[in-house]
Amino acid sequence: MILEAVVNVIFTFVRFLINLIPSNNPIGRNAVSFDLSGLVYFLNIFFVFFPQGLFSFSIFNVVFWSGGRILWAVAVWIYNKIPGIN
Repeated sequence: MILEAVVNVIFTFVRFLINLIPSNNPIGRNAVSFDLSGLVYFLNIFFVFFPQGLFSFSIFNVVFWSGGRILWAVAVWIYNKIPGIN
């Protein structure tokens, strides 16, 4: 009961902090809206200096190697979970 009281106080405080964040979404508080105009503006400036192929190739490489590292980390984690093998 003591732990529940402490956790309730923490959750109430966190909810209070979240409610302080202003909502400018006309649909409702639970809906998510994405404003991509800043990203589009940045990409337009980026594409003035660099070709789209370079951008696509760079994004592909980052995603590919990040995915490979995550898969390797999961494989090593599973491998180390097998008893007797280290």
